[in-house]
Amino acid sequence: MSKKWTRRSALALIGSGAGLLTWGTGGFTDVTADRQVNINTTADDNGDPTDNPLLGITTHDGQVVFETETRKLVTLTNNIGPKLDTVKANVQNKAQLDFDVEIDSVPNSLDDESGTVTATVTGSGSNCIKETGQIELKISALSTSTDSAPEITATRSISLSCVNCLNFEQPETVTPSGFIPDTGSQFGLRDEFDPKSTLSYGWESDQTDTTRERGELQATEEDTLAHFTTTLL
Repeated sequence: MSKKWTRRSALALIGSGAGLLTWGTGGFTDVTADRQVNINTTADDNGDPTDNPLLGITTHDGQVVFETETRKLVTLTNNIGPKLDTVKANVQNKAQLDFDVEIDSVPNSLDDESGTVTATVTGSGSNCIKETGQIELKISALSTSTDSAPEITATRSISLSCVNCLNFEQPETVTPSGFIPDTGSQFGLRDEFDPKSTLSYGWESDQTDTTRERGELQATEEDTLAHFTTTLL
């Protein structure tokens, strides 16, 4: 029996009220104790894999999300063994955020597998302002198995930014804050501004040679452009 499974088994057995075997100088004694416990994993998943958290939680921090885009907030991994029959997640601090976060999907259950919690992020309109905040996500997982801990709860903080404007610019332009770039590339997945981007947009054909940065105005978003049509004089 591995050290990893021993630790989880012990917690699960205590959580389900199993009998414990103790011993001393007088021999063995069989002790039965019924217990109802919630196991909080807030400090359990600290990034050290040797800790073997019951519910592995990987947060997807630092994302730059475009208006109404759906992104992964956390990835959950069932490390406990028995199936987690119910998984829930909700945002605790929605009223305090500068942008709106609506949970889009949560795994219905977790067997010997991983699942993701996704959310749709919506800003306050086309204000071209980068809004950054910390999402406080409460997660709970419940197992009805008799050889598993009855409930696992955790809270995680996920940092992300929401933007809602697009800037036509050259590939080498430093994209101004509050914008995502359009450099004239052909239609496809655009993840230049964030590797976790799910957005697809672009042109019918490559138009990078029509983008311009004139070097005349201080504000980058006012100084860059893409020619829809060009006229040679």
